[in-house]
Amino acid sequence: MSNLAMMMGLGSGAGGVAVADVFSTTLYTGTSAEQTITNGIDLAGEGGLVWTKGRNNSNYHYLIDTERGAGKFLFSNDTSAQAENIASISSFNSDGYVLGNLGGLNGSPDNYVSWTWRKAPAFFDVVAYDGNGVSGRAIDHNLNSDVGMIIVKSTTLSGTSWRVFHRSLGATQVITLNSTSGAGTSSSYWADTEPTSTQFTIGNVNDMNNASYKYVAYLFAHNEDLIQCGSFSGNDATVNVDLGWQPQFIIAKGSNAASNWHMYDNERGAGAYLLADSSGQEFTDSSPDIVFNSTGFDASGNFGIGGRDYIYIAIKAED
Repeated sequence: MSNLAMMMGLGSGAGGVAVADVFSTTLYTGTSAEQTITNGIDLAGEGGLVWTKGRNNSNYHYLIDTERGAGKFLFSNDTSAQAENIASISSFNSDGYVLGNLGGLNGSPDNYVSWTWRKAPAFFDVVAYDGNGVSGRAIDHNLNSDVGMIIVKSTTLSGTSWRVFHRSLGATQVITLNSTSGAGTSSSYWADTEPTSTQFTIGNVNDMNNASYKYVAYLFAHNEDLIQCGSFSGNDATVNVDLGWQPQFIIAKGSNAASNWHMYDNERGAGAYLLADSSGQEFTDSSPDIVFNSTGFDASGNFGIGGRDYIYIAIKAED
């Protein structure tokens, strides 16, 4: 994309950015020594999130973001507070990041997948905040667009779950990233208030807004250009979900029954998935439940059961 196109907002994605500028899936082999991951994402200047999982080991999912800083990590499959070790990610670069020798992220000769989101309007944002215990509290964000999904975790209070808002469920329901449970109805988490293009609202529960603790929120936009957060229902056959474009990454979960959070991407290939709520190794399904196509994806098997509802985040493939 030319600089002129970028300045005029004429890019191929939301907010005038191309998907390659804001999202990347990277596969690498651990070395047990410092190594630089170059993925073209400007984390040093723009900020964002790095989410990494070992593919052939039972290490946890590591989530490290620029708001909390290099070396500070949370686990999507665990309720512990953040830990800190500069041997995880030692620095964020203008085109990626630098790994230390921490075994969970860079153990030799294990294989890893790393997904990187860059902060950008109409795509993704990271917000760190201090709790204040006030129900109905509005917190500013910078998506400046429809909010598709929000994930909140306490960084300093151990034993707290990852609470999730999804636009298909609405502000009266909450679902949990570190659990297989379906969504539950509650006014305690989002204060029955739908997020706006500049704010989201929270209750006073410990998981999201205790006055003594700190929190981080990851916000995913919803738009027709780069990222969609939607839902579909199973029919005991194959469901075609039309996005209008081919995806490169999907997280999907059953919302009205017990189900894992499945993570797919086009780098690992059809049938390969990890579970965001589990430390288990990568699975490979010879008859994949989710298959990408040129206009969206086909869902069947565990994602096609009649009477079941499913939610997802999908990110567009590069043109």
